[in-house]
Amino acid sequence: MNLYEESSTTSQSLLRIALTASLAFAVVGCTKPPVSPEVEPKAEAPSAPAEMAAADKGFVCDDDIDTTKLSAEDQALEDELWRQTLEYLKGFTTALETSRLCLDSPRAVIQTNDGQSNGVESRCVSRYRDVELMVKHVNWVLDHPDEARTCFDSQKNYEAFPLYSPNERMKKASKVASWIDRPTLNDYYADKSGLIAETGRKLGKHFAAILDNTDSKGFVDVDMTYKGLPDLWAAVGWIPFYAEAEKAINARFRGGYAYAEVMGPWGLLRIKEIDGELIGAEIGMTIQLESFYPYHFHHSQELYMNIGKSSCAKQNTYMVMHWDNPSFVQKRTEIGWDVTIDKRKHRKATWFRPTSPTDANEWIAYYERNAIHATEVGGKCGKGDAPPGFAQVWARTSSRDNNQTTKVCVPIDAKGNPKPVESVTAKDPVVCHLEDWKP
Repeated sequence: MNLYEESSTTSQSLLRIALTASLAFAVVGCTKPPVSPEVEPKAEAPSAPAEMAAADKGFVCDDDIDTTKLSAEDQALEDELWRQTLEYLKGFTTALETSRLCLDSPRAVIQTNDGQSNGVESRCVSRYRDVELMVKHVNWVLDHPDEARTCFDSQKNYEAFPLYSPNERMKKASKVASWIDRPTLNDYYADKSGLIAETGRKLGKHFAAILDNTDSKGFVDVDMTYKGLPDLWAAVGWIPFYAEAEKAINARFRGGYAYAEVMGPWGLLRIKEIDGELIGAEIGMTIQLESFYPYHFHHSQELYMNIGKSSCAKQNTYMVMHWDNPSFVQKRTEIGWDVTIDKRKHRKATWFRPTSPTDANEWIAYYERNAIHATEVGGKCGKGDAPPGFAQVWARTSSRDNNQTTKVCVPIDAKGNPKPVESVTAKDPVVCHLEDWKP
């Protein structure tokens, strides 16, 4: 029934009375329910100095922040972790505000092949609304560190799921990591067997060498790397995300991949809202040993800053293409789209692009919602000595919005039927079962 079509004066009066009563109850009798900041009516603000208004940001933390009182010695260690967290976030936003070709933003690769010209497609990344909001929210943190600090947690006593240090050597080299005293990736893989465990132990062994082979100061005037922020990279909680996920298929990849979260719902800094705005920023880092990360997709938009250095152009490569790219075959389903990828039928097989380009305007890659992407990390090559692994700065822009699940595309046979396999390569045909985004 449409209330606005009611002609009865009595009905309208009763409706007004009911709305007034419910408003009074919301204000007086209970906590106000969350309202979208775009539609929430704002009261007339009293006159006040601009700096006072700017500082009056309401930081709402997630419910699981550890507020245990620390000794002076332990507090000093957590303070150092907090300082390096802020430095990492500073480098992140500085990178997204650095003026290059776009004047107000770096240019990011959004498709490694646009499917029409067979060329790379790029865009001024900070003009995406979700990126713009993420930069705004992180800058709020940097501008109001004391308020943001209330949402910071070293995750020393974190219980939601296990977090790991990269290896014993990095742990001992950092007083902060030693204090937090997480188990290492080697501890995690100790009771496992097979290629997954073998690769996982290899990742732990080469972790520091891979991180040493990174550089951010070539792009921004902040060292976000392990060399610049050793305590953060050693003490942040690393997760062997795919080790027990059969959907990821490739055993070498499943054992050789890990990620960590600095800011976000599962990271060191867990802010739910600032001044009534939902905080979707999820910022951290990833590492991948020599392996192929199969074609996959997710609802949340994603951003990568490619800080790893390669010995040759083909050592560390990636692809990203929009799900509706004309190179793919799309079929509508009841809940979304089935998108078939067959590299053998592509007009020009130039999907993968080096992740360490010499053009500083393309050191960032941005993946739109449901963009299909993959990463291939190769072994030693050329005359350089880059280790067989790759580290990146990573972020999702809408971590509290819709379905966050990462879904891997399914290998298929010549007839398009699912094909059980133990490994998959970039050349194997797959189908990606996309689901519609639901507001």
